[in-house]
Amino acid sequence: ISDSVELGLRYEGEWQGVGVAVGGGYNYGNAEPGADDLSAWSAGAQFSYAGFRLGGGYTHDGDTLANANTANVRKTSWNLGATYERGPWGFGASYLYRDFDRNGSTFGNDGGHYE
Repeated sequence: ISDSVELGLRYEGEWQGVGVAVGGGYNYGNAEPGADDLSAWSAGAQFSYAGFRLGGGYTHDGDTLANANTANVRKTSWNLGATYERGPWGFGASYLYRDFDRNGSTFGNDGGHYE
């Protein structure tokens, strides 16, 4: 990848005891000949209150760095997570879903997903 650019924006604040953080980003770059250019974006948010946090995000990689001579390749993912902290202790859980759709490839219409 050459001539790459990454842009990001984030806001963090608190309103009546509820913490809020939201953000997003975009990546672009030129790929080597024969591959699709880098073009990806993401967004996420997190909310907190009284030791609890809940957040999630989404990413979309599109055809990034795929062989330019193949059909559409779409890569997306989303995640959710929650935590609770009190004093020096805390616990949490998270979940990630990643999907690879490869139209026209040996994987068929749905390349698969990971949970």
